[in-house]
Order: sequence, then structure tokens, then C-alpha cells
Amino acid sequence: MKRLLSVALLLFAAHTALSGQAIPTPAATPLQPPVPAAAPSADSSKPIFTGTWKLNVTKSEFGQVPPPSSETDIFTQTGNDLKIATTSDGQRGKEVYTIPFTIGGEESLTPKDTFPSAAEFKILSTKGEWQDTTLIVDQKMTYQGSPGTVHSTFTLSPDGKTITRATHYSLDLGEFDTRTFYDKQ
Repeated sequence: MKRLLSVALLLFAAHTALSGQAIPTPAATPLQPPVPAAAPSADSSKPIFTGTWKLNVTKSEFGQVPPPSSETDIFTQTGNDLKIATTSDGQRGKEVYTIPFTIGGEESLTPKDTFPSAAEFKILSTKGEWQDTTLIVDQKMTYQGSPGTVHSTFTLSPDGKTITRATHYSLDLGEFDTRTFYDKQ
């Protein structure tokens, strides 16, 4: 009987091959459906900054730093991945750039061509981490060719309508602090 079955399968395979049809194979029946690899998810106790945020210039404190006339930031947060797209207008003219990084990950280099080669201000790298519900962002940057650092803390108001950003700039030109407020649009 086995031999007869083997001959029948061999003839069927030969016929199928000669006729140009594909040989059907039995479908695999997995015991469990495949599970896609899960991306790391953000801790549900951490704030989600996703949204469009407009700088409240009149409420913000700039100290010695010239304030922009306007700024809008778009935060896109997926799990621990964050992108901040900034459009601002001020003394340096209009600036548009996007900084991607992973919260809790390694330092992320700013993608090439994010800033024009002649830009006065450039962010070179970014590292973000959580400290309770505060997002801490440290960046290496240059301003007028001088290296420096930017240390920012982002906090979201309990009602989710305002981001407060406290920033410390450290450059060869000096050290500066700002406190800026962004309203959700």
C-alpha cells in the first residue's frame, strides 16, 4: 500500500511539473499563531507629549537670551521614541528642524542635513531620559562655531495643556537659563 501511494505521489508530481503547475504542499499548521516582535512601550505612568505646542512668548522668561518672535513644536511620541519638529522665527531668521531620539536610549546623533551648513546654531546630538514624570534632555550643540551643551527639563501640566521647559545653556560665551511655556494647540 505504501509503495502504491509513493508511486501515485511521484506520478502526480511528474504530471504537475510537466504541466507547469506548482506542486501543492500541505499548509503548515502551527500550534500557535506567530507573535510579532513588540516594540518597547513607554511606561504608562509617564506623560505623553504628542501634539502641537505653541510657545507662549509673553509668559516665558528668556533672561539674556533673545526670545524668538514665534515658535511651534510638534512632538511625536511612539513608545520611547520621540521626535521634536521645531519651527521658530527670531533674530537668527526662520529655523526649521526635527530632532529624533529615544528616551532611555543611547545618545542619538542629529541626522545629517538637519541644519544648513552655514547655520549659526546646530544641535549635534541628543540624549533623553525620564526622571519620575519629568523628561530630561541633554544636547551637544554649537553656536557661532563655539561648542556647548543644552540641558532641558520638560514637564507636562496635570491638565495636559501646558509644557514647561527649563533650559540651561553652557557655552564658551557664557551660561544662560530660560524658562519657557508651550500651550497645546
